[in-house]
Amino acid sequence: MDSRIGLNTNPDQFAEIHHCRAGSSCAGRSRARDSLDWIPRTTDAANTVCSRCRYQIEAAIGGLWDDYTSLNALFLVPTEHAGSEVRSGAPGSRVPLNVYSDALMHEIADTVYRCAALITAEPAASAQTRLAQVVTCRGIVLRNIDNLLAAPPRKHLMWNRAGDDYVAEMLDGVQLALALVALHRRAVMLVGVERPRNRMPVPCPRCESRQLGKNAGSTDVDCRSCGSVWSETEYHRLTQIGASIIREELAR
Repeated sequence: MDSRIGLNTNPDQFAEIHHCRAGSSCAGRSRARDSLDWIPRTTDAANTVCSRCRYQIEAAIGGLWDDYTSLNALFLVPTEHAGSEVRSGAPGSRVPLNVYSDALMHEIADTVYRCAALITAEPAASAQTRLAQVVTCRGIVLRNIDNLLAAPPRKHLMWNRAGDDYVAEMLDGVQLALALVALHRRAVMLVGVERPRNRMPVPCPRCESRQLGKNAGSTDVDCRSCGSVWSETEYHRLTQIGASIIREELAR
C-alpha cells in the first residue's frame, strides 16, 4: 500500500473529471475564474453531455415538428432579410419562395434521419414523402435519446462548404444530437424574425434561461430553451410568486 495515501484520503479526488461534450455551448456552463472563457459542466461519464444539455436536446427534438411546420408556412413568404435571395418556384412562376426556410427544412430532415439511422436500420423505409420521413424519424429519436447519445461514430456523406460535392465525415450520436439543437435554434430565430416576438424580462421558471417570450398573435408564453409553455394567467402567477420570494430574501 502506498504510504502517501492516508486513512482520510477521499478516493473521489483522484477520479478523472469529464466535461460536457457541448463545450462552450453547454447549457450548464460557467465562467472561468481567471478569464472570460466558458467552462462546460462536468459529467459522471466520459464522452457525453450534462443533464442540462440532455434536457435541451430532448426539448429541441420535441420542438422539431413545430419548427418544420412553421418553416413550411414561411416557404411561400418572401424574406426581407438584407442580402437575401428571392426566386420563383418554377420557370415563369411569379410566386416567390423563402429559400432560407426551404434550406433549413432540408437540413432538419437530413439530420433527424441521420440520428434515427444511428438507432435503427432504415428508419424511414415506409415513408413516401419528406414530411412523413421527418415525422417517423423524429419519433424514433425522441423515444431513444439515450441510445442516440451512446451511438459510436459512423461515416456520413455531407455536402462540402461550396455545396457542390459530398465529403465523408465521422459523426457520433452526441455530435448529431447537438446538431439538432443548433437547427432548432436556427429555426426558432428564422421564424421569430418573420413573426415578431416579445421577450419576457424574467428567466424561465423551469430551466432558468432567459429565453421566455410571446410570439405575435399568441396568448401563450414559451421558453425557447426548454420548450415549456404557460398561458398568460399562469405566467403572471409565476412572476408574482417569484417577486414575493425575492422580496422575502431582501427583507432578511
